[in-house]
Amino acid sequence: MPLHLPMKEGDSTAPGRGRRAARDTILKAVQRGNEAAVRAYLKDGGSASAAFNHGTVARFSLLMSAAKFGRATLVDVLLEHGAALDAQASNGMTALMAAAYFGEAAIVRKLLRGGANTRLRNESGLTAMEIAHRRGHAECVKAFRPQGGHKVLPREKGHTAEGMLECKVPEEVWRAAERGREATIAAWIDSGGKMDVTFSPPDGVGGTTLLMLAAGNGHERVVAALLQRGADPELCDAKGKTAVQIARQAGRAVCAE
Repeated sequence: MPLHLPMKEGDSTAPGRGRRAARDTILKAVQRGNEAAVRAYLKDGGSASAAFNHGTVARFSLLMSAAKFGRATLVDVLLEHGAALDAQASNGMTALMAAAYFGEAAIVRKLLRGGANTRLRNESGLTAMEIAHRRGHAECVKAFRPQGGHKVLPREKGHTAEGMLECKVPEEVWRAAERGREATIAAWIDSGGKMDVTFSPPDGVGGTTLLMLAAGNGHERVVAALLQRGADPELCDAKGKTAVQIARQAGRAVCAE
């Protein structure tokens, strides 16, 4: 049955009960991966870039919904019909960010191949790559790596080959985390250093934080001090491990509690 919803791009306030019903129908079709219904909607004049209210978020597009629910075929269909690849919802969300947030690595790769902008940020100031990193979706993070000589991720200052946004942490500071020197770390933070920046210690893992380094080396006082200052224990390194998991792997039971 044709879906009579010839909406303009970004129209999220279509009046009329029938129109709202049609809107709900196409949204459910995307969420459930109903390709036939989506194609019928597009054939009937529906916009591939249509966007709606999604909870408290406005301008949430069909492409974002397809990415969120892992509907790879529908991502292709919508892009084929001109869906806005880099459209942003009211909270700054893009389809690439939605896929990264929900761990849909195959769709992340598909959108990157399609030329999705990796530099856009959401209202929290995070890129899609950083969202995947924070959520612990290692496969999504890997998707941002250069492959076969083709640069999937635009090279910005600070991006490593692992696809992590890393910063320069003075050696004396990360050594302090490694050796349990709380005062040195405190002085660096008090002077403007950011405790949750990620870095790559020599012979270490990319995406490491001071908290991870302290936890992995069993420095309970440093771990407690960093947590008290607001260090994020949910961040993951390039292998997808949090500070707690690193501590447990290293046999540092006290720091893993």
